[in-house]
Amino acid sequence: MAEGIAIGRAIANELDAAKFDPLLSKAIAKGIVTSLEQMVSRWSNLVSSIIGEWILVDLNSVGF
Repeated sequence: MAEGIAIGRAIANELDAAKFDPLLSKAIAKGIVTSLEQMVSRWSNLVSSIIGEWILVDLNSVGF
């Protein structure tokens, strides 16, 4: 949870620093979107692998 708060603060600080320059704000926002998409992709892969491990453990416990 602390990581999420830190990420949110970093995003807010970057956008706040660029609030007087619309072109810079747009460029930073695009970078933020790219970064968040990569983070979600990594988390998705991690969750998928954890769920896959749980399924294998469950199947092994019933004799498959």
